[in-house]
Amino acid sequence: WLNGLNEFELSDLRRIEGDRSVGISGLMLWRSIADSEYEKEKQRREESSIVKRSILSNIFGSSTSKEKECDDIPITLSADELSELEGFTLDADQRLTEDSKYCDITFVLGSFQVHLLKSEHEPISSLDMGMVSTSFKANADGSYNFALSMLSLEASDRVTKNSFYPMVCRGLQDVNNTKKHAVHFETNKSSKGDQEVKFTMIAFETVASPLLIQAVKNFFDFSS
Repeated sequence: WLNGLNEFELSDLRRIEGDRSVGISGLMLWRSIADSEYEKEKQRREESSIVKRSILSNIFGSSTSKEKECDDIPITLSADELSELEGFTLDADQRLTEDSKYCDITFVLGSFQVHLLKSEHEPISSLDMGMVSTSFKANADGSYNFALSMLSLEASDRVTKNSFYPMVCRGLQDVNNTKKHAVHFETNKSSKGDQEVKFTMIAFETVASPLLIQAVKNFFDFSS
């Protein structure tokens, strides 16, 4: 009944969806109207097809050509049906206020530890991360907020014996300070399209240990 979009129609669709002057609510409204028109026309055609087949088959014996001509016609809703669909979708869109949220996701990982072992009694290194949290919020007006933070990060050297630097990576902050995160990234976009990006990181101390680097390299070498 309905053919797929041709190359020019697909180009117009991409141009409309990429137009930043059209808000998300506008795109959703147009899609809702299009879906409603399709379902309305589909229901009307199904009801009309049943009646026509029963009447025409009794009179003419076959109605294939007439049904084909009818199928060539795209969506043909009346003015009253279009007004009804537009009124319904507009009412639904008005119920969705500008401060309504399309998405609100929060993920928190209490702590995370990774221990690399060459064998049961031969540790290589340990990675210890404090609380990791991430959140994403998207609003109906097109604005959104994304944040990612990590409370602390430490990595130890278990290969180099009697090393002066057993911690090859550590944050230089008070361990009792749970309010300041070691790494924090946040980006915001307003309804007008203005974007803001924030990235903060505390001071870190890192040590390059040749023995540890070689041991980690050998640990992840699966060629042998």
